[in-house]
Amino acid sequence: AGKHFMVRYVPEVRPDGAVPGFFIMVLDITERFRAELALARSEALVRAITDHIPGLISRMDRQYRYTFVNANYVRWFSLTESPVGKTVAEVFGEPVFEGVRARIDEALAGREVVFDLTNKVPGGAAFMQVHYVPDRDEHGEVIGVYGLVTDRTEQQHARDRIEASERQLRAVTDNLPMLITYVDAEERLRFMSATLHEWLGADITGSIGRPL
Repeated sequence: AGKHFMVRYVPEVRPDGAVPGFFIMVLDITERFRAELALARSEALVRAITDHIPGLISRMDRQYRYTFVNANYVRWFSLTESPVGKTVAEVFGEPVFEGVRARIDEALAGREVVFDLTNKVPGGAAFMQVHYVPDRDEHGEVIGVYGLVTDRTEQQHARDRIEASERQLRAVTDNLPMLITYVDAEERLRFMSATLHEWLGADITGSIGRPL
């Protein structure tokens, strides 16, 4: 590989202001150039990967200011510019920030945090799962927080449909004049109609999941 140099020209200025010549200073910056090139390639690789992950990836410092976001932040929320350099409150407003501040503070205190979030920001997914991980320096001190947000909308809708179906099933079976139960392959009770409680006094809630 070729060498890289930094060249600096410094004029010789006499007391009367005349410039009879100049000095040429040459510094070998090959190692620095290679290090900067490797860093740029590494950052480009990180950007290429994170920009194609189906979720939001970010890093915040201790002042709740974004230092990195992937491209989905702009796409999901139709932002006019990157949030980098701005705080969460500046990007999404004070109410949104206050809704997650306690969770961010937990991560800044050194704890890994995972929670579900109902999104109130226009353009984003309706239901999200948020994962905050502390960013530590070489001394173990927390200097920021990494964030991963994934879209949980389809899972939430599926769960809502299941719960609605279960409510409908219970409404029907609880009014039939018979005992109805469901036992899985491991002989654990997974469903009991209310008749079992009425006839035998069985604790429905406490029995679900227990073996026969």
